[in-house]
Amino acid sequence: MTSSLEDLKCVWMSSGVVEYKLCDKNFDCENCRFDKVIRNISSEDSFTNLDLGDQTTSDILNKTIHFFEDQIIDNEVIYLNKAACLKKVFANKYYIKLVDPLTALLGRNSKVEFISNSDFIWKDDNWISVSNNFGKIVIKAPISFNQISKFKSEKESGENKNWLSLIEVSEDDLAREKQSINDMKQLMNQTLSQLYLFKKSIFVDNTMYDGGEKAESLSMVIGKNNHMNLIKKYI
Repeated sequence: MTSSLEDLKCVWMSSGVVEYKLCDKNFDCENCRFDKVIRNISSEDSFTNLDLGDQTTSDILNKTIHFFEDQIIDNEVIYLNKAACLKKVFANKYYIKLVDPLTALLGRNSKVEFISNSDFIWKDDNWISVSNNFGKIVIKAPISFNQISKFKSEKESGENKNWLSLIEVSEDDLAREKQSINDMKQLMNQTLSQLYLFKKSIFVDNTMYDGGEKAESLSMVIGKNNHMNLIKKYI
């Protein structure tokens, strides 16, 4: 029995991202090379852990500081607010993710979950939750959007390319919600200043007497309240 054209349409063709593509993988998107290319995410580096290996408490603070010292603002992304940014894919289709500085603060093994099952998300709706040793936070949608595809329902925070969804947004809404890159730079500098203060208060003569204790998150170094206060500046 032959299938109709509608039955064979790739999900990217059905969503309007590409003009023409028929599925030849029996809709096994997870293992489809085309799917990975169109998402600009490879199976090796998508949503990988911020894998810093076994870390002592001093390691994790220093590496977080170095991230903020070395961070280069990505001019290709569009900052919507302090928490989220977009990258254009095609027409009014965009990837959406948490900004890299927030991802760095959330840390390795943070659990990200979508809150709503609805395809359309209104601005300020509860969008995703993130949990780790610091507790659990809820991040609101930075803009109204139609969710075309969730890349995963649950992922671990990573170092880069942590795109959460492919979405469709109104260009008028985007023009209203777009934020300045300078605002993000200023916030990152404020975060770095706070991290320097934490380091100064914790270290004695450039040494942290932690006994080589293993650390899983920044909360174990600067305390949950301090860690949460840093995170809240972005949400």
